[in-house]
Amino acid sequence: MRTLAIQLSEREIQEEYNISTRTLQGWRTRKKGPPYRKVGGTLVRYDRVEFEAWLQSSPVFLTPPSQPSPAPTGRRARRQTARQSR
Repeated sequence: MRTLAIQLSEREIQEEYNISTRTLQGWRTRKKGPPYRKVGGTLVRYDRVEFEAWLQSSPVFLTPPSQPSPAPTGRRARRQTARQSR
């Protein structure tokens, strides 16, 4: 018995997986990211099983969060420091 694949829209991906639609669009433009299909030439859909498999295999989502970024340097940092000392 064959089951029907559940197709997710960009908005559904955003709601369920907290990945913005802009991120998905950028990945498609750069040809990196989860596999997708265009329906009717314009609608983008992601197969849930393929999407979840991609998430599991993606090193971006498997790596622990990086260290906090270092304190800013340069002109902007000096301005912020000057404002805070007033």
